[in-house]
Amino acid sequence: MKRTWKYAVPFALLGIAIVIVTQMTGRDVPTGPPLESRRVVHPLGFSIVSPINWDSQIRMKSTGIVGPGIYMSPRTLGPPRRYSAGLSVSVCDDRERLRDQHEMTADTVAGLPAFSRIETGNVGDDVPSFTYTAFLKSPDAWFVVRYNLNSDCTFLPDSVRNYIATFDVNPTDG
Repeated sequence: MKRTWKYAVPFALLGIAIVIVTQMTGRDVPTGPPLESRRVVHPLGFSIVSPINWDSQIRMKSTGIVGPGIYMSPRTLGPPRRYSAGLSVSVCDDRERLRDQHEMTADTVAGLPAFSRIETGNVGDDVPSFTYTAFLKSPDAWFVVRYNLNSDCTFLPDSVRNYIATFDVNPTDG
């Protein structure tokens, strides 16, 4: 009986540690439904719900053709992964939209008129990539939503579509 406890306690502790780690890290493809309590609001008046165990960053300045936005990625323990999934929504630069729009399909995203496309390829090191891009037309501005996944997936997962559908625009005076 004593010998059983000798092995049971370390295995139980290992099991508890595994449960804790999996509850603290985010999945590349969210599995739970969007929770309104996780809504991230940009000071410019647009917002989106962040998946559980994903970290969010609000950027106020444009960088090249990438406008101010909300950038989200799965939380990891330890150093960041080299290739990680990501979901972002940002103010769209007209140069990018006008360059790419003719290659896209007319769509409706988050209740707004949009143009969308899916691109697959390889990010290097034989790692497959999947990118969903949609340009959304609100009454006052264009926005771009992107979801990146390192997978040989060829369609936007329904759970990700549900998160993208939470995008909302509430104009501010700022």
